[in-house]
Amino acid sequence: MNTSIDNNDRTGDIVGRMIAGYQGWFACPGDGSPNDRWTHWTDHGIPEPGNQKFELYPDLAEYERTYPTGYENLGSGHPARLFSSYDDQVVDTHFRWMREYGVDVAALQRFGPSPQHDGMALKVRKAAEAHGRKFYIMYDISGWNKFAEQICGDWTRTLGEELDVLSSTAYAHQDGKPVVCIWGMGFTDRPGSAEECLRVVRWFVEQGCYVIGGVPNHFRDSDTDSKPDFVEVYEAFDMLSPWTPGRYRGTAGVDWYRKTMLEADAEWCRSRGIDYLPWCFRALRGPIGMAGRETRSRVSTAIFYGDSLLTSGTSAYQPRMSPCSTSTTKARRLPRRRRAGSGFPPISTSSPSTPTGCRCRPISTCG
Repeated sequence: MNTSIDNNDRTGDIVGRMIAGYQGWFACPGDGSPNDRWTHWTDHGIPEPGNQKFELYPDLAEYERTYPTGYENLGSGHPARLFSSYDDQVVDTHFRWMREYGVDVAALQRFGPSPQHDGMALKVRKAAEAHGRKFYIMYDISGWNKFAEQICGDWTRTLGEELDVLSSTAYAHQDGKPVVCIWGMGFTDRPGSAEECLRVVRWFVEQGCYVIGGVPNHFRDSDTDSKPDFVEVYEAFDMLSPWTPGRYRGTAGVDWYRKTMLEADAEWCRSRGIDYLPWCFRALRGPIGMAGRETRSRVSTAIFYGDSLLTSGTSAYQPRMSPCSTSTTKARRLPRRRRAGSGFPPISTSSPSTPTGCRCRPISTCG
């Protein structure tokens, strides 16, 4: 069985490549975005102790524009600020990082049609073209109850005609076909019947697309986290990418997952002529996040059964997900509740831009 992502007998931008998810979902008041409010840093209101949706504080040294929060000053004495994904310079910085550290492709998540997501698509196109990277649209149907009615028109009219992002020289193709991913089909807590999902996948195939499915961990048996009777949907995709973050922890968990799930998933896909795209995540809560080289090397062995490799992107600031640079600090987790005199943990002033997150070559961070 192939245990490397090196795959030189295929033509395209996906097979044999390193791919990063790109959410672009952070927004702040005054950033010029259609949202014009705190988005994703919190559920509502200004980020402050007790009101936050992230646990790692990002390294802001390379961002020209940041936004004030309700946190106390950092240990360095500098104000605690955050960035907006909608700033052009932020997007450009992320794609420059991709070029510098060997990430080939960005999977731009699109949570249904909206002015915010349209703006992000244009910014990603510009940055990808500037830095010689590729990108493709990854539809996320979470909470998108009318996706079956809207997704085809969004692809042809909004992305194809109005925004014209699909004609970009940076738009990813595989085997001569434009790439699109649909994440969430078949999950027990996502919308869509098997009939609706199959109709949508087949429509994209008929448009001449190479279609990737972001599918449940137990897609082969259509049980546990998968709705029943979805196998025909999964078999309609050109590539499958099961959702694995948080599905195992510790050395024993890595070995169990490789033997019980990953090897069988890869064989199931290849026996049907389907490409396989496993997730690689930086760390886990608990044992793997604190583990040494042995556990990390086992994670590396586990994920290299794919035709390509997908890692979480530059908009994830949770311990098990973030591959991005975080502020230099011994304790990088944010406080859940305000304590007397508490703010963020002290941050070194000697090397303010030194990352404690993954700003090394992404493949090596798994090993």
